[in-house]
Amino acid sequence: MPNYNYNDCAKLTELRRECHERNGIHGEDCMVLELREKRCVAHTLCPNEAAHYYGVSRNPSEKALCSSWAESFVFGVPTAETVESNIHDEQNNVLDSQQQNSAEMVTELEAQRHRNASDYVRDRPNVKSECKDMVYHLSKCLQKNRFGKNQ
Repeated sequence: MPNYNYNDCAKLTELRRECHERNGIHGEDCMVLELREKRCVAHTLCPNEAAHYYGVSRNPSEKALCSSWAESFVFGVPTAETVESNIHDEQNNVLDSQQQNSAEMVTELEAQRHRNASDYVRDRPNVKSECKDMVYHLSKCLQKNRFGKNQ
């Protein structure tokens, strides 16, 4: 299982808060950070449920099927601007500090993985039902452990 600790999650929480201060809390600008923070907290507070939902890799690009399906709305079809920006950044291997800190860069490959997961689950009702059960159990565990209270 991934080895997350309180400090890992605290760093992500701080980055997410900074992103909200810059961009507001109701936009799409901070969604990737929000998901990464949730993943960290889930693995810390609910390791068994998180392992089922997210998989056992610490690398966010190697998420399990159900988490990729559930998060696919965030990684929808990238805009031409996003793809062009990612290509430029990958070629120069240089990101400004705001891009690095926000962790908002989404590659086409990552977006495609999420779309593939969405298509796969959507076309298989039994898999969709299993994924919904995993979401439910993870959410219940996080509620029990009070994730989201006073954040």
